[in-house]
Amino acid sequence: MDELLTIKEVSAKLKTNVSSVYKLIKGNQLKSIKLGSIKIRASTLDRFIENLEMEQNNG
Repeated sequence: MDELLTIKEVSAKLKTNVSSVYKLIKGNQLKSIKLGSIKIRASTLDRFIENLEMEQNNG
């Protein structure tokens, strides 16, 4: 089972602020799960980062 990360944990991993993470979720760039509070699967975050790297390297 994947680890579930909080918004704060995701923002720390991405070295950005919490507002930016909420914008990514609201813009459907980062999928989330609502379990009391919003959570993101660790594998989803990994995939998001990999896709971002590919976009930036190919664009």
